[in-house]
Amino acid sequence: MAEPRYYEQAETFSQVEPVPLHGGAFESYAQRLDTLWAAVDNLDGKLRDLGSWIRALDPVHPIHVNPHNVGQNLLPIGQSIWHQAEYTDFLGCSAHVPWHSGRFPADRRPQSIALYADLMKSATSHPEGMFWVNELQGGPTWFSSPAASCPSGTQTAFWLWEAIGSGARAVLFCCFGCRAGGDEAGEWNLLNLLDEPSGRLLAAKEVSRLLAQHRALFDKTRPAAPQVLLLDSQNTAALCAIETTAEEKREPRNRNAASDALCGAYLCCCDLGLSVAVIPEEKLWNDRCPESAGVLILPKTTALDERIVDGLLRFQARGGTVIADRLCGLKDPGGNLARERVGKLEALFGMQIAEIRGLEKPQTVETENGERFPAWFLRVDARLTDGKAAAAFQDGDPAVVRIQKEHGGVRIFTAFFRQALLDTLGNGALF
Repeated sequence: MAEPRYYEQAETFSQVEPVPLHGGAFESYAQRLDTLWAAVDNLDGKLRDLGSWIRALDPVHPIHVNPHNVGQNLLPIGQSIWHQAEYTDFLGCSAHVPWHSGRFPADRRPQSIALYADLMKSATSHPEGMFWVNELQGGPTWFSSPAASCPSGTQTAFWLWEAIGSGARAVLFCCFGCRAGGDEAGEWNLLNLLDEPSGRLLAAKEVSRLLAQHRALFDKTRPAAPQVLLLDSQNTAALCAIETTAEEKREPRNRNAASDALCGAYLCCCDLGLSVAVIPEEKLWNDRCPESAGVLILPKTTALDERIVDGLLRFQARGGTVIADRLCGLKDPGGNLARERVGKLEALFGMQIAEIRGLEKPQTVETENGERFPAWFLRVDARLTDGKAAAAFQDGDPAVVRIQKEHGGVRIFTAFFRQALLDTLGNGALF
């Protein structure tokens, strides 16, 4: 169970009332965080029990779970893929583009399949890294999802190769034939409504044929070792979950803000052709990060445990580069200003936050090589110590700072990685 952050004495149980997940700005974050983590712990407990009952009846077959919406913040519904990996044999996930990828720009949605697969590959506890993509969209949807959609054969093949390229051991489609009744009647099916093979089914058949024809080659292949690590800050996601019910992606304060930034960082890496692994906070503070990666990106990691900051300094000391945007490390996991971390963050990035400004009108950042990208939502005014400006706001103040060492830290003084999900930045010019 998560450790409680507060204590109030009650004389009887009748005095105990549920704490709302969302409250006013001056209500206790501690109570709301306890409510959030209690829901996660409750689901974990139930699934652990279910797993033990299944293993008592069948100790042979592996157990896995099938979370959906893995590219968004799952904590508000009491779920964490990192927790679920601890008590399952391997992970799988749903991958329905109209349900799960609506926050991605339309031309980037195929890459959302790769992200979901890479998240499963990063989180699965299987000793050989096994994971599945459990529910790939197999057919049309016009009623039972947020968007009307019918993938072509070409799209189906693209999605399959994205999952296979990430290393999925199996890819399952949602339905072979369509459902006959209810909200999903006539939807999600690989067959058409005449029970004939659709272009989607024929595309899946061709992918299967190629895999079988070249099985010896595919059996020897492995996903590329990660060059870049993305930190999935569950502490930041928890604050996002309790601070607002907003979901619209252009709303700066929305409960998916941290997840959106992680997705945006992933797209930047895709533009650069870089292989990626996503890591939870625990792997960083326990020094269990893949050694192949020389870059660690912290997209919207406002709330950092002190162990995380120490892990970042160790990563830097080994020659790694840490890239962070926005208000990295401003708060602790309880939502309090983390003033005691200022010195460590200064050692990492060569700067201190002096002021935080809201952007009331559009501003542009220009890099040393003349590339430009928009600032968004806020900007940081910084005091540079061991850092050197690598880009500037329109008024000439630093917008990106690199620490003056061969390796070290890069700080971006605006909400950079969210931009990649709002609008395509293009070509990863910053890096």
